[in-house]
Amino acid sequence: MSELLTAAAIADEAVRGGPAAPAVIVRGDGPLALAGARAAAGAGAVAVALLGDVATPSDASAAPPPGSAPADASDAAAPLFASPDLDAVRAWIAPRSARGRADLVLAADGDLAAAAKLVRRGGAIAALADPTARPSVTTLVQRELELLQPRALPPTDPPRPTPHPGGPDGS
Repeated sequence: MSELLTAAAIADEAVRGGPAAPAVIVRGDGPLALAGARAAAGAGAVAVALLGDVATPSDASAAPPPGSAPADASDAAAPLFASPDLDAVRAWIAPRSARGRADLVLAADGDLAAAAKLVRRGGAIAALADPTARPSVTTLVQRELELLQPRALPPTDPPRPTPHPGGPDGS
């Protein structure tokens, strides 16, 4: 359960901290991808497409049928679309994006190299799980991609500052 909440928080942060009003593709299978897609839809994305098969025995009732919007799409801020077919996802996202391709790709499986191939030039990529494959530095530079990384959570008890010698307290 905490893994789903973490994925949703990363998706929310990536949408809010990435390109303005992005068209988003969430790439991956299962409940992690579905949680990321729903979070991105509610965080200010223009449109969210889920590329993958989200129907697993544990979340089959919550998964949208291929080529359709998830069941709770009416509650989302952005339209949602789900399909395991790459061509269908690209065709759906193209008219909803200013440049015809996704502005932000979230990799639920951690495969940032594959995410880099889906995003537009100058777009952003992020992983909802631990990164498994990273794009080369050459790919990031030539395609002008931004690699979004979640901020570290602040410690619950911040350390106290230590006085410096010769400081105002005379030590």
